Amino acid sequence: MKNTSIIIIFLLVSLVSTSCLKKVTDSILPDGTSTIVFDGKTTKITNPKAVSALGIVTIISGDTKTGFTVILNKTDIKTGKKYDLKNPIGVFTFFYDGTTYVPSSGTLEITNFKDNSIVEGKFDFEGSPIAKSAKSAFSGTFEVKILL
Repeated sequence: MKNTSIIIIFLLVSLVSTSCLKKVTDSILPDGTSTIVFDGKTTKITNPKAVSALGIVTIISGDTKTGFTVILNKTDIKTGKKYDLKNPIGVFTFFYDGTTYVPSSGTLEITNFKDNSIVEGKFDFEGSPIAKSAKSAFSGTFEVKILL
């Protein structure tokens, strides 16, 4: 029950962070790079952004069709840290071609983190669309400068 409460809090923070992020214009936010590989097809994802606020780092990459959102507790982020996407400590949302995928196995690794400066990482997981059992393989990378 405690984990459910934590996830709900992270989701609420995600919604607030996402709405606040949209209000900051793209010209103010630093650039970054991001890719996602789905069924062997590599897609460069547009507009990756990272914001650090209220002890949370929110990484948003892509648009409403293809991309991902990662929300992590800032004190837990360290270079070399791996997150289990099946039993996450944090919130991870992946979507491809308008469909949201839930990881059933895999990891997200932080490959470089400098507080209030940059966050880089990679992910590799198997997941299925919500309420469906068919699984697909995903991998990807991100390198984003942090705003704030």
